This record gives sequence, C-alpha cells and structure tokens, in this order.
Amino acid sequence: MANIRLIKRRIRVSKNIAQVTKAMQMVAASKMKKAQEKAVSQKPYAQKILELVSQFSKGKEIDPVSYPFFKKNLGKKNLVILVSTNKGLCGSLNSNLFRSLNDWFLKDAETDFVTFGEKGRLLVLRFGKNLVADFSSSLFLNSVGALLNLIIEGYTKGIYKEVYLVYNNFLSILNHEPVRKLLLPLGEILTEEKSAKDFLIEPDLKTVLLQLLPHYLEVEIRK
Repeated sequence: MANIRLIKRRIRVSKNIAQVTKAMQMVAASKMKKAQEKAVSQKPYAQKILELVSQFSKGKEIDPVSYPFFKKNLGKKNLVILVSTNKGLCGSLNSNLFRSLNDWFLKDAETDFVTFGEKGRLLVLRFGKNLVADFSSSLFLNSVGALLNLIIEGYTKGIYKEVYLVYNNFLSILNHEPVRKLLLPLGEILTEEKSAKDFLIEPDLKTVLLQLLPHYLEVEIRK
C-alpha cells in the first residue's frame, strides 16, 4: 500500500510539474513573439533613414568638417561593437558569431572592441585584444547613449578609420546569421539612388543632417 501511495504521489507531482512547465512555455512563447516583432519592425525604419540621408546628400558636396561621419579617417584602428549573450545554453548562437568574428577581426592587431554580453567580453580578453568598454552588466537599451557618445567622439577625433557592428541577425527563432555591419564612414554605405528627388528641407540641410546622422547610428545599434 505504501508503494501505491508513493506512486500516486509521484504521479500528482509529475502532473503539477507538467502544468507549471506548460504555463512557462506559454509565457516564453508570448515574450518571444513580442521580441521577434520588435526586431523585425525596426529594420525598415533604419533603412528609410539611410535612404533619406542618401537622397539629401546626392549631388551635393559634403564638407567633412561640417559632416565628419562622411569623411574617411586616416587612422589605422577599427572599432568593433560586439553584441553577444551574457550566458550560454543557447546552442550555436555564440559559437557561430565568434567563429566569424575571428575571421573578420581577431587576427587584426589594430582593432579596439566594445562588448555587449559577458561571453563576448571573455572572448576579447582571452585573445588579448584591447577592450575599450564593456556594457554587459547593464541593460542594452540603457547603454546605447553612452556607446553612441563613445563612437562619435572616437570617430570625429580621427582615432578610428572604420566602425563596425558585429551581431547575430535574426532570421527565425532557430536561425541566426552572424553579421558584420559597417556603421562609419557613411560615405561607404550610402545607397545609390536611381533618380534624385527634390526636397524642401527646413530649416537647412546641415541642421537636418546633424540631427539625423546620430539618430541613424542609434537606430542601427538598437535594432
């Protein structure tokens, strides 16, 4: 009888665990759906900003003094913003990213790194690279402003010749693609428009671009 009661108790415990697990699965699925929609929805916005900058600057002489994001710096260093995870147990998400990072930048001595994610920070330190800043201990969105200031200051002073964002591009829940995205200089990534459009820009082109360009960088990092 004791064995039967023990078996029944274990059955009840197993059913309770199954109910809790199912509830957790539903909550996780809901959060994943929201995160997926947010990740996908920001891409057209960033692309449209880049198209606007391309249209505004098309056919115009861009003064590198007034618009330093367009100029090609003479510095030897690259700045890489590496976005990874804080923890493991995520399959090949980090390993594929780090394998690509090794081919792209880890063999280059003239590269500084900024990391989002503990796994990326440990990788950079293990390879003996120069870690300029790490934002792994703070929320990603709360650190974007500080990162943006670091990028703008380093590039406008001519310290870095190029700035890259390295991250996993979301394709589906189980499929992510390592991406190396050039953020600066903007002159290298502006899209070629088939036909120029006439714009009435107020108050003037310089004021609009000086506000729009940092916002473009912020959107690219956030997405």
